[in-house]
Amino acid sequence: MSETVEIKELRAIVDALEEVIIDQENSFAEMHEELARRDRDIHEVHERLRGVYESRTWEYACKIADAYHRFFPENKKRTQILKKAYRRIRGLPPGLKSGSGKPHILSFENFEDPTVSIIIPVHNKYAYTFECLKSISTIRDNVSYEIIIADDASKDLTRHIDRKIKGVKVVRNNEPLLFLKNCNNAAKHANGKYIVFLNNDTIVHDDWLESMLDLMYSNKEIGVVGSKLLFEDGTLQEAGGIVWNDAGGCNFGRGGDPEAPEFNYVKEVDYVSGCSLMIRKNVWDETGGFDERFAPAYYEDTDLAFEVRKRGYKVVYQPRSKVSHYEGISNGKELSEGIKAYQLINQEHFYEKWKDTLVSDHYPSCTHMLRARDRTKGKKIMMLFDQFVPEFDRDAGSRSMHEYIKLFQSMNFHVILAPDNFIRTERYAEVYQQMGVEVLYGEWNIEKWRQWLTDNSEELDLFFLSRPQIAAKYIDFCRQATNATILYCGQDLNFLREQRQYEITKEPRLLGSAIRLKKLELELIGKADCSLFPSIEEKKYLEKINPDFRVEVYPVYIIHEILKRPYAISGRDGLMFLGGYAHKPNVDAVFWFAEEILPFIARRMPDIVMHVYGSKMPDEMKRLDGPNIKIHGFVSDEELQKVYESARMTVIPLRFGAGIKGKVVEALQFGLPVVTTSIGAEGFMEADDYMQIADKAEAIADLICDLYGNEAKMKDMVDRGYRYIEKEYSVEKAQRVIESALAKRSKEIKRCI
Repeated sequence: MSETVEIKELRAIVDALEEVIIDQENSFAEMHEELARRDRDIHEVHERLRGVYESRTWEYACKIADAYHRFFPENKKRTQILKKAYRRIRGLPPGLKSGSGKPHILSFENFEDPTVSIIIPVHNKYAYTFECLKSISTIRDNVSYEIIIADDASKDLTRHIDRKIKGVKVVRNNEPLLFLKNCNNAAKHANGKYIVFLNNDTIVHDDWLESMLDLMYSNKEIGVVGSKLLFEDGTLQEAGGIVWNDAGGCNFGRGGDPEAPEFNYVKEVDYVSGCSLMIRKNVWDETGGFDERFAPAYYEDTDLAFEVRKRGYKVVYQPRSKVSHYEGISNGKELSEGIKAYQLINQEHFYEKWKDTLVSDHYPSCTHMLRARDRTKGKKIMMLFDQFVPEFDRDAGSRSMHEYIKLFQSMNFHVILAPDNFIRTERYAEVYQQMGVEVLYGEWNIEKWRQWLTDNSEELDLFFLSRPQIAAKYIDFCRQATNATILYCGQDLNFLREQRQYEITKEPRLLGSAIRLKKLELELIGKADCSLFPSIEEKKYLEKINPDFRVEVYPVYIIHEILKRPYAISGRDGLMFLGGYAHKPNVDAVFWFAEEILPFIARRMPDIVMHVYGSKMPDEMKRLDGPNIKIHGFVSDEELQKVYESARMTVIPLRFGAGIKGKVVEALQFGLPVVTTSIGAEGFMEADDYMQIADKAEAIADLICDLYGNEAKMKDMVDRGYRYIEKEYSVEKAQRVIESALAKRSKEIKRCI
């Protein structure tokens, strides 16, 4: 019985398998037939193509195509203009290729606690929104963010945007709220500490987001940051906005070169465009968002800037944050049509709201542009001329200039830096631009700096000239073209340094150079309203030559903070010397140490090592490297900090020079015992109280050897050095000196107001 059941079951399985085989055979037959049909279609297409290729029409089409490529090559501007026109006709942003109708997927990471909420208000225009989001997805900014699509009742593919783009938050309105209210509504859903409003007709570039955030982190007084806006052809659309006293607006720099100096430094502005605007979330909440009296759009971003400033915050332009904006896509360009018509209507509302502020704080239309573009009404404007953009971590003179630029800024000066070579040294220029300093560079400034001075003569309050050869090039024209005060910063008496070098080397050319430099420097001191020198000896020397010279002794270095570390021998070893070797006294010091001082030291301490650091070392110095001298070359500020913490003492064997030596100031600041010469100690009051000083090679060697193991003596020297630096190199003292120098303005010259 059971066998019969099993046979029946097996037969059922066989029957089922036979049915499957028959179905598969039928499928194969259908597939074979389909393949045969497609083969016939392909053959037919080939025949048709052959007919096309042999036709007169194809012959003419090829000739037309050849002519097109001949007259419109890819690298020609006319070709790009033609393509842009075609894309505009198709309603596509320039970055989106025609025919891109395939489904696209973007994906954004979801952060639980995002730093920034990026709000993109949209109404239709899906292709633009997609390209905007794609650009955000490709930037390398290291910032956590969320993206909020504020969909104002779109009817196109935007309705399904969350299917194509993953990780975005969609806030959808059933009925249109229009731009302003749409933004306010979306902001209620923001979780970030900062909100960024970004138009959907934009393409963002690398560093767009992080650079704005950097400014927010750097200064808690900054409430709003805006981007540099570019047209689709790469020209400038806006580098911050100006508001005139009639409430009219100006997109500063419109149509200009986005790399020009005046568009590439951080500055306060009247407003930044809501096209790309970052605001602190707490400040947004405090202001209540965009004022709805400006609905549906226009002047809401300008009004927000004024509200933010009213609460004590700054509105700042960040040139590193770059955004390409396809202007007019959202609301058109005609002031008489649609939402764009509200631009003129809301200008009137804005004037009524802010009339008192506009009258007191803003200029008439298109006047005082140098001040209007930077909100420097009530500030003084100064120009600083130097040899090049100060390389603050490479030489002492540049470090001094760097500190004084910061000091002038703290004294309410807007600083314009004019390097004599007008070269934008990339690494250093950007540091100053991010500090808010305008750095002049480029061919235009090389050829037309006199025109620039003449055009802005009424706005300039102060010239700060450094280095005699540089100051001599500019001082006469500055005096002739403007009514500004002129300060000459000598840093040291160059002719005295050359004269001292001659006394050692007896090179005839040095004597001639010293004579020429003396004539030049004394002329500069006579022409300037006041001159700054770092030592009292130089002041006395100059006043002895001419009692009418106006000279102030200034702290050549400004020490903001001294980290007083207890000095101990443990963990410290060896000697160090730091210098910039484009400066001849430093080169001479190293060779003198190696050839005359080191042999005396080695007799008592054969294992001693001198470590030599600094930039621009000549090749012959590098050949000194050996068991007792290690030539390291340039080190960064961070590396130098470790050097000061690991060396036992610094040796500064200068045989000639003039003025205060930065390397001595820095060693005292960082708590390192100093052994030097009378030249190295020049200008330091009661120097032998906190330094060891000698001028003969053997005497210097004895000081080093005697001091090297004397921890108590070195600790006392370090503590006394700290006290001296605190007293003589503070920010407060530097400011008092500058104020005194400015007060010495020649009586016969009327001061600019």
